[in-house]
Amino acid sequence: MARTFNGTSDHIAFGSDVAYDQLATFTAYALLRPTATVTAEKQVLSKMTSSYVGKMYIALIANDKIFCYINRMTTDCTSASANNTLVTDVWNVVIVTWAGVGSAPVVYRCELGGTTTNVTSTSTAGSGSLYDDSAAQLRLATRDPLDATFYGGGMADCALWNRVLNSTELADLGLGKSPEFMPSGLVMSSRITGTASPEINAAGGTNGTVTGTTFLTHPAVVYPGGITAKRAQYARRRQS
Repeated sequence: MARTFNGTSDHIAFGSDVAYDQLATFTAYALLRPTATVTAEKQVLSKMTSSYVGKMYIALIANDKIFCYINRMTTDCTSASANNTLVTDVWNVVIVTWAGVGSAPVVYRCELGGTTTNVTSTSTAGSGSLYDDSAAQLRLATRDPLDATFYGGGMADCALWNRVLNSTELADLGLGKSPEFMPSGLVMSSRITGTASPEINAAGGTNGTVTGTTFLTHPAVVYPGGITAKRAQYARRRQS
């Protein structure tokens, strides 16, 4: 199972952890099934304090754009896709990579099972040192202020690496392979099964405290061992 987030209060908090505090380079990944057109900013994977210091690894903004925002001390670092990049009522593979200070984030997207494509439309590398985000919690579907940017819709696997994935790894994520096949630099990974609370961080760090959400059928992701999420659900039913 995955989870549906209500867009007003549902979220999962993975806390502050030395493994993903103050990342100087990263790859962020999420499987999303939005249920309505995005008309205002919504958070997907964020590490941002109540003073709005930190990183919005994956966010959504009006007109179904995918957006990334990183605080810099002089000029902030941002990237966004074109209008209508995110597609409603299908499972979207969304990936953002950042090679560190001096570069701009790169946004990728495809429908699950498709070809991972660079969909970056606008970007700025920004300037100055990074602000310290270690005080912020890593959250799914919101950020520390718990403001009016809660994500609404389905969400399944999410992950964060402390490096930029290569082209083969990015392609494999688009085809439906789990982040667990790419353990190098993996600092947070959760299948968002919808059957456990807390949600397990398979990378070994802080597990995710669940607030609200409802169960949702999980998309067909392939995990180590050759089993897909759908086959795992069938096997559990057979054993019960």
